[in-house]
Amino acid sequence: MKKYYFKKPKWTFWITKQHYLNITPLINKSYSLQEPLWKDKYNSPRVEQVPFIEIILFGYSFYFRKGDEDYWERYLWIHKYNNSNEQLAIDKWCWIDGVTRVSTW
Repeated sequence: MKKYYFKKPKWTFWITKQHYLNITPLINKSYSLQEPLWKDKYNSPRVEQVPFIEIILFGYSFYFRKGDEDYWERYLWIHKYNNSNEQLAIDKWCWIDGVTRVSTW
């Protein structure tokens, strides 16, 4: 059995330049380093916000993000809904593509 989603994702990083008038301070930071913010909707997890760090420094935004929403939804589906049994989680995944009728896993 292959283990795709047992491990937490790695951090990704990118830098952007702000192209708008910024009246906030030149140095700012925001972060959420805990587990993702999520809710239960239709008996499956829905991720609202993934763990991240953002630092704004003189008009440049340094953004670190841990995974994406799809990855964390699968992670939560395995660990919170199926007692860490990955094969059972894949078999019970109920979401399908509307056009192809194939599982979105």
